Amino acid sequence: MAIYFDDHMPDTLFCKEIFSETIIPVCTSEYAQKYRLDRAIENLASATLLHDNQAWDYDSNEDEWQVWVKANQVENISISSISSIGFDRSDLAMIAAISHVGVAMGRLSLVKDRLQSGELITPFPESQVLCKQKYYVATLPDKHS
Repeated sequence: MAIYFDDHMPDTLFCKEIFSETIIPVCTSEYAQKYRLDRAIENLASATLLHDNQAWDYDSNEDEWQVWVKANQVENISISSISSIGFDRSDLAMIAAISHVGVAMGRLSLVKDRLQSGELITPFPESQVLCKQKYYVATLPDKHS
C-alpha cells in the first residue's frame, strides 16, 4: 500500500481518493514584514521562493508557483525571474521557510498546524488554490479488500 499525491491514478493499481489539497504561500511573519508582502502581492518579486522540485512529478520545479500565479491572476509577476531555492521534498521547503529563508508553497493539510501556532503565516490569505492533484491510497489490484 502507498499514498500518492498526483493528478492521475495509475491504471495498473487499485486507487481510492483520500482527500483534495489546497496550496498557499507561507513564510514567517518576520520575513513577510521584511519584504512588505502584506502591502502588495507584487512585492513577492523581491523575495526568495522555496519550492518542492518534485511536488507533482519528478521534475515539477516551480509548477506549484506557476499554478498559484495563474489561479490568482497575478500577471505582473514572472515566477521564473524570482530568486528561488528548490528542494526534493516539501518538508525541506517548510523548514527553510521556518528558518526565514523565503516563501514556500505550502500544502494546507501539511502546514495548517504551523499556521495556527503562528510559526508560519500566509502573507496572502485570500490566495488559496485548490489543486487538481489529490491524495490517494494505492494497492495492487487484488489486495484492496
